[in-house]
Amino acid sequence: MTKTYVKCLSVLICVLLICTSFTACLQEKTTTEKADIEKDFVFKLDDYKSFTNSFRREINVGKIEDSNDVISKADRLFIETFGEETMEDEKPYQAFYDEISDCWYVKGTFYQNSAGTRNGGVANVIFDSEGNVLALWHEK
Repeated sequence: MTKTYVKCLSVLICVLLICTSFTACLQEKTTTEKADIEKDFVFKLDDYKSFTNSFRREINVGKIEDSNDVISKADRLFIETFGEETMEDEKPYQAFYDEISDCWYVKGTFYQNSAGTRNGGVANVIFDSEGNVLALWHEK
């Protein structure tokens, strides 16, 4: 092998290692931030009475079985209501359950842009366990 070839190969390997490390750090930070949001947030239907009064819909998506089911049903509803392009930027969704009211709350994940500013909001839906939509809205 020539010296130039070995040198280029070494530089390429270094660049790949740096990119891989940077990507891993970003993923770890994002995962940690999402985990913090989920563990600190407690959904109580009573805290959302103004939303259930203002944004109620006459829609039933079918009985809710578990968190995976509610996320799947929320995804279909969000796409039908707000559009696939909008919703792609809000995944993954976060699901919360209120045992007292037997209701589910699903919301999109909010990301900051590269400048660190916050633009827009996320989709939100509250279902009862029978799949009735108690509230559906998108924050601005």
